[in-house]
Amino acid sequence: MEEQLSLARAQERAIAQACLRQSHGADAIHWVLADTSPMMTAAYSAHYFGDQSLWDLAASFESTADLRLLMGLDLPWQADEGQRDGPRHQQAVDVLLRDEMQRRHLPFVVIYGQDEQRTQAAWRAIQAALKARQSNAKAEHALTRKHWRAACECCADPECELALFNQALGQ
Repeated sequence: MEEQLSLARAQERAIAQACLRQSHGADAIHWVLADTSPMMTAAYSAHYFGDQSLWDLAASFESTADLRLLMGLDLPWQADEGQRDGPRHQQAVDVLLRDEMQRRHLPFVVIYGQDEQRTQAAWRAIQAALKARQSNAKAEHALTRKHWRAACECCADPECELALFNQALGQ
């Protein structure tokens, strides 16, 4: 039980570091796919140890994700030596995870299917999330442009934006 917080923090750091590395790349679309997150650690901790203390931390971190893929329980359970005690525990953790994400309004997509069907279901969910993100970004940009005017020609420069923000605060 005493390892759970450090595991959740390590997952946070690994995902955040991957995001930082991606943000410096030349590609127009940056992705980080994490096999697990602090939310899963919180669910295991709640199930196996009755420890509810990680949910807030996990949900706070999870709120930054663009998409959550939850694997459906349609595949037969397989033993993973030293971990996961069987289908009964798998289902219980799944229920905890779903309940907590719903309670905290963290949307997720459940992925089902065998082999390529499962991969394609995940890919369709990712494509839909990217499309929604692009549509939202365009709508937000259009709304912002109606209310905000650049004070200088380098308004996309973060240092310039910070200076303009600080100047506005001073007024």
